[in-house]
Amino acid sequence: MDNQELSLLTLTNIEHFKLKSCMNVLKYLQQATLELQDEKLTLLESRCILDTIIELFPLAEKVIGRTASIVKYPDFENAVVKIVSHEEKHLTVAEAESVTKLLKSGLDKNNSVTTMDSEINSNHLKNIINNCKRLRTSGATLAEASAYIDACFICPTSNIVERLFSRSKLTLASLRTRMTPENLENVVFLLYNETLWDVFTLGQL
Repeated sequence: MDNQELSLLTLTNIEHFKLKSCMNVLKYLQQATLELQDEKLTLLESRCILDTIIELFPLAEKVIGRTASIVKYPDFENAVVKIVSHEEKHLTVAEAESVTKLLKSGLDKNNSVTTMDSEINSNHLKNIINNCKRLRTSGATLAEASAYIDACFICPTSNIVERLFSRSKLTLASLRTRMTPENLENVVFLLYNETLWDVFTLGQL
C-alpha cells in the first residue's frame, strides 16, 4: 500500500474533530445511562438527568420528554417530582388528583394549587444530580410540613425489578428445580436483605 492509498484512509482534521465530538457525546450519554441504573435514584434526579439530555439534544424530547409516549402517567410523574423537590404548592389540579394516595392521613387533599413548571438550566450532568440531591435532602423542615408522605421510595425505572427477576432465575437453577415457591421467596428475600442478618441472627431462630 503506497502513500496515496494511505492518505485516502487517513482522517482529515475536520473528520477527526467530528469524530472526537461524537465520542464525547457518546461518553456523556453513557454516563447518563449509568446514572439512571442507580437503584437509589429518585424520580426527581432521573427527571433532571433526562431534562438535561433534552436541553443538549432537543430531538430527544420526543422519546424521553415529560409528554413522551413512554411516560404512561405524566401527571403522576410531574406531581411526584414536585413533591420530592418540595414544590407541592405548584401542583396543578390534575397532578394533585393523581397523588391523593400519597397524602398524609387526616389532611385535606384540596390544597391550593397553581401551575408552574420548574426549569433545568445546567449542562453538567453531575452538577444536576448533586443539585437535585441537595434540593431533596436540604428540605427536611419542608418535608415535615408537607401534606404528602416522602415520595422518594417511588422508583423511576424498573431496574430493581429486572435485577430481582435475574437473581431469582440464577437462584432457581437447573439443580434446584424442586425448590418450592415459598423457599425461593425466602432465599431471594435473604439475598436482598443480607445486610440485615448474619449467622448469629440465624442461630437465634
